[in-house]
Amino acid sequence: IQIGSGGVGENLQGAGANLICRQGCGEVSVRHGDFRQQMDAFQGAVLSAIVFQHGKGGVLGAAGKIGGDQHQFGLGTRRDALRICDCGGQIQFRFLIQRQQCLGCAHGIVAAHTYALYCRDHAALQSGAWLTVDPARRQGCLTEPVLRSYWGTAYEENYARLSALVDSVLTDVLYYGSAPAGASYFAISNGMTEASENVWGTALPYLVAVDSSTDLNADNYLYTVQFTAEQMQQALAGLGLLPDPAAPANWFGEAALTPSGYVASLPVCGQSVTGPALRKALGLRSACFTVQYQEGSFLLTTKGYGHGVGLSQWGAKALAEQGQSAEEILAHYFPGTELRR
Repeated sequence: IQIGSGGVGENLQGAGANLICRQGCGEVSVRHGDFRQQMDAFQGAVLSAIVFQHGKGGVLGAAGKIGGDQHQFGLGTRRDALRICDCGGQIQFRFLIQRQQCLGCAHGIVAAHTYALYCRDHAALQSGAWLTVDPARRQGCLTEPVLRSYWGTAYEENYARLSALVDSVLTDVLYYGSAPAGASYFAISNGMTEASENVWGTALPYLVAVDSSTDLNADNYLYTVQFTAEQMQQALAGLGLLPDPAAPANWFGEAALTPSGYVASLPVCGQSVTGPALRKALGLRSACFTVQYQEGSFLLTTKGYGHGVGLSQWGAKALAEQGQSAEEILAHYFPGTELRR
């Protein structure tokens, strides 16, 4: 077996990777630790192939003997499967992308595709377009200039990888019963997702509250915005409320929370306002928020980002990094659904 210098070896040297050795179609052993120590341990072994796998499960490369020649395969950092077949004394290597075990965004692609199909199927219930995107606000669609600004010189490589991932799950759809599910998604939860009836008024059996505690480590999980009394008065007027300019400290009462900890409703200027409605009126990141009035200003602190229903993008990313497959992630955030290909 020949392991090329640089590339795979260097990556593994710094990663403390797993070395998985396979003989024929069976796995020989798995060892953890330093790359060079692993190689020393297998010197002299009769192996048909070896697969290099980093700590998060992504294959870095593979090497083996085919027809008497030494070959090395660089596979990037995808979770590729290496199928080894003994065909008349020669080893054939067949690389299979395990689509639902990809560390990338397969779960997000499947959810977005499924959600679009759900919106299409329920178009008759919409007064306007059944699906909208806003490239200017980078919602639902990112244009090429925006992607190039994100990725810079890595644009071509990243786009090719993303395109290949999309192609690999193109026919994958999440179903509930006989129809595509309303697989909604958002950025960051408050640590729990929200039940659909608390946001949109309709309960769906697969859009229920589930744990997403990895979101607590998200960037900008806590976010505080400040309103002057005048700014708040104008915003509340948009809800048809009439704040008393002489008593801003009394404008907000104590909030009632949903079981997931989002604001269900709170008294505002003598009227009850739902958390989602106030979030929209004030442009808040989340309906999980607190209100403080001090020194003539209102401080509103939110937890998470988005409506909170369905799949948390940050939470799904964290679960993928822990080694969960896209199928497992989708089953967690949309319980009772089925992934069909």
